[in-house]
Amino acid sequence: ALYGIIDQFPLTFIIGGAIIGMCIGIGLAYWKPAAPADKATAIMWIGLLGELFIRALKCIVLPLVFVSIAVSVMDMVS
Repeated sequence: ALYGIIDQFPLTFIIGGAIIGMCIGIGLAYWKPAAPADKATAIMWIGLLGELFIRALKCIVLPLVFVSIAVSVMDMVS
């Protein structure tokens, strides 16, 4: 059921996700916990998710670029 809604309104979900991300970032900037280690731990875990996302993108994009260049060179040779 949720996938059907996401398929109907993809832009709404993208903008909603961006707004949620900005709210989390602003909230972490103004958060003053009793123990500063709590904030560092929270930022570390959220940063880990971001780092994994960037690494996944690199795993997808770099092979696509390499294959695209290789195919282009092969087309020019033949």
